Amino acid sequence: MNYSVREFRHIVGRFLHAHGCSRHLVNPLRDLLLSAQADGFDVLTELERTRPEIAGFTGALAATGATSYDACGQAAYAVAPDLIDRLVIAAAAADGTATIVLAGATGTELLSHLAGYARLRGVDRLQVELGADGAEVSGTFVGRPANLSARTSEGPGVASALVSGFDAEVEQFWRLFHESNEALTPDSELSRQHAGAQLRDAQGNVIGEVDEESYLYIRSQVELPDEVASRC
Repeated sequence: MNYSVREFRHIVGRFLHAHGCSRHLVNPLRDLLLSAQADGFDVLTELERTRPEIAGFTGALAATGATSYDACGQAAYAVAPDLIDRLVIAAAAADGTATIVLAGATGTELLSHLAGYARLRGVDRLQVELGADGAEVSGTFVGRPANLSARTSEGPGVASALVSGFDAEVEQFWRLFHESNEALTPDSELSRQHAGAQLRDAQGNVIGEVDEESYLYIRSQVELPDEVASRC
């Protein structure tokens, strides 16, 4: 089946939340995984593989030398934002190319799919040599690209995916979809009182919010529409 970039963001972000990922890591990991997926990496399978480990991710690398680090058993995608940031700093300091040695990581195949992600952060010509439990990652500092349009702000791979979407095995997609929904607050009167334009009945009860998908349906369910107030 084919699904959209928007659906990818929702599923991955909620999946990480549902499995106890530290809140400060969810958005960086979601963005990195989107870039890897757009480059051809199978993110949904990797999320399922690492499901039991997600709650323990710190996202941090432990220095073992000037340019060598230990992921301490974490998945490569969990430490990749830190890794790429360190590569940018090292390459900028060298005014050219730098290499970082990573050990103690699993799923290092993902690193070979981060050229677009690294380029947006200032490192070009990303090279990855995979080892038994780690990798050597090299890149050349070129600075962050300027004047990108909104469509290309996340790289050409994501820009293409905005049009073509992603393909997934049907059962796997719905499996992760339903797991990811465990991160959502159960529907209730209280849960519907979030930011946005709200519709309330004459007693002040929230009956929904105004948007292009729900407005007509909600209005059709109200017995006395002239008593409904829209409040922000």
